[in-house]
Amino acid sequence: MIGQVERMSDPGKISSRRPRMSAAILIVGLILFSAIAAIQTSETQWPVPKVVKNLVPHPNPTPHPGNSTLFVSASAYVLSEFFLNGTGPPTEEPISYATINVYTASVPEIFVASNTTNYLGKLYLGIPAGNYIVSMNSSIANLTASVVTQSGNTTELDILANETSYSATSFVIENTASPNFILPWENVLLRLSSNPQTINDTNVADYLMFLTNNGFVVTNDRNNTIIILIFSEQIGVHVVNTFGTSQGSVWLQVEPNSMVNLANFSNVDFLTVVSSYSTREYSMSNST
Repeated sequence: MIGQVERMSDPGKISSRRPRMSAAILIVGLILFSAIAAIQTSETQWPVPKVVKNLVPHPNPTPHPGNSTLFVSASAYVLSEFFLNGTGPPTEEPISYATINVYTASVPEIFVASNTTNYLGKLYLGIPAGNYIVSMNSSIANLTASVVTQSGNTTELDILANETSYSATSFVIENTASPNFILPWENVLLRLSSNPQTINDTNVADYLMFLTNNGFVVTNDRNNTIIILIFSEQIGVHVVNTFGTSQGSVWLQVEPNSMVNLANFSNVDFLTVVSSYSTREYSMSNST
C-alpha cells in the first residue's frame, strides 16, 4: 500500500515540474534568438545597405538647382545646298538641336548635365559653379570646350563653325562592290590644289560633296539664258591618309561614313567644318 501511495503521488510531482521546464525552455529560446539577431545585425550593419535589400535608386532624381548658369549659343557659316552660277557666299545659320554634354574637368570626368539646343541654337543650363568640359555633337559640327562658371554668374559659350570647300582637280573612286555606290569601307582619292591644315581634329568635321549639274533654260524677249544649278549630296568622311606632290598639291585618301549613291554626279569637293569657341561671363541678373 505504501508503494501504491507513492506511485499515486508521482503524477502530481511531474505536473508541478512542467511549468518550470516550459519557462526554462522559453528563456533559453529567447536568449538564442537574441544572440542570432545580434550576430546578423553586426554582419549587415544598420540601416541595411541598399545592396542587401536589392534596391535601385530612382532613375530620375530631382536635380538640385545650380548656383551658376551656362548659356550656349551655337551657329555656323555654311554653304548653300545649291549654288546659282557658281559658289555663293556662306550664310549664318543656327546649329539647331545639337547635343550639349557637360562634365567636370577632373580625372575621371563626372557627368553633370545634358540637353539639346533649340531651333535657334540656344541652350540654358543651371549647374553648380566649377570647371567643366563641354562637348557639342551635331550633324554639322563637333566641339570640345573648357568652361569655368562662377557662383551667381552666367558663363556664355559662343560656338562658331565655318565651312570651307576645296574643289578636287581630279579624283579616283575605288568602288569594287558596285559601280553605282560607294560603301563605307571603300576609298575615294582626291587631288586638291591646297592642303587643308586641320584634318581629323577634335573640332573639325570632314565631308565629301558630290555635285550634280542640272541646266535650266530661262526664256526672255531677246535671248535664252541658261542658269546652272549645282546640287550636292554631303557625306561625312574620315581622312585615312594624305600624300603630298612636288607641285604643291595634295592627295587625300578618305572613307565615307555611309553609303553614297553615284547617280548623275559630276564632281567631288572636299569640305571641312572647323569649330571654334569663346566665353564671357556676366551676372545672372544681366540678360544682355
